[in-house]
Amino acid sequence: MKEKTVYRVDHQGVFCAPVTLDDSDRSPLEPTVWLIPAGCVDVKPPTLNQDERAIFNGRDWDVVAAEASNSPAATGAGSEKPAAEDVVAYLKMVTQEHLDAGAQGKGYDGILSLCSYAQSTSPQFAAEAQAGIEWRDAVWVLCHKLLAEAAGTGNGSPTASDWLAQLPKMSWPEEPLPAESET
Repeated sequence: MKEKTVYRVDHQGVFCAPVTLDDSDRSPLEPTVWLIPAGCVDVKPPTLNQDERAIFNGRDWDVVAAEASNSPAATGAGSEKPAAEDVVAYLKMVTQEHLDAGAQGKGYDGILSLCSYAQSTSPQFAAEAQAGIEWRDAVWVLCHKLLAEAAGTGNGSPTASDWLAQLPKMSWPEEPLPAESET
């Protein structure tokens, strides 16, 4: 099985995480063509220092100081801290985009579409839906816990990539082997 790495970006183009595609992500009409999930690009970001962020500009990457990234702390006026409700809304949006992108990487429209297959008559779709439901629940439980902890510390807003690095990873069920035809 061949794999390809693409790179997830948030709604403002800020690099979030690498995503590994496998043979199931190839076009059924053109097997040499990879179907890249929404919110991903196939241009590798540069190596970054801890105080830098990469932003995809449509062709390549711009490297900016972390303060110039897309977190609410960087988009407020001057050096003022963003309002707590802005930080919460931003992190919830980043979390939802992450869940949707994870489901889209497997060909679903988003996390809601994936979870809607829970009662599917296809064992594979039902298993993927159950894995999606468990992942979604684990992500949101941790998200709300982290938001409550952050509210108590007043430490500001993490970047999208720092936030997403804390969240659970999706674990897809194994693909079943095709049934052998009867002879």
